[in-house]
Amino acid sequence: MVDIADAALKKAVIAEIQTNGKGFVALAGPDAPVDFQVAVNAAGEFEIQDAGDEPIPNLRPPVKADAAGVGKVVQRLVHLSKYANVRELDVPDKSAPQNIEIAISGAQSVTDGSAPTYRDGDRVKLTITNTQQPNPADPNDPGRMQYHSDGTRF
Repeated sequence: MVDIADAALKKAVIAEIQTNGKGFVALAGPDAPVDFQVAVNAAGEFEIQDAGDEPIPNLRPPVKADAAGVGKVVQRLVHLSKYANVRELDVPDKSAPQNIEIAISGAQSVTDGSAPTYRDGDRVKLTITNTQQPNPADPNDPGRMQYHSDGTRF
């Protein structure tokens, strides 16, 4: 939902959503619930709100409510929509997360003992390991198959 008093700015936001919503953001309609709303706050900045008219926290930097900010606020909506979609993913087998081990190596460490930091140009290696025990009764069980790094099976 777009709740903007300035008709030209509202029209620009709607057009940008229709053009660059990328399939993740669309205008709410009678059959589509409102997940996010766009408004202009007292400081003259775009404000993205949840369905209950509460501003989404920690969206920085503020985006000025002008023609230059229209694309930025729609990009932010696309990002929020993707994030919300990932959060809603569900795994029917609740033990499945314990069947995958993920490790990142090669990142620069910080001296204070906190999590590693990543900078542009850093090279890291992502290793994903299936820790699920194979089914010995099933010779086609993917857990039994081993692959070379080029993807070929051995």
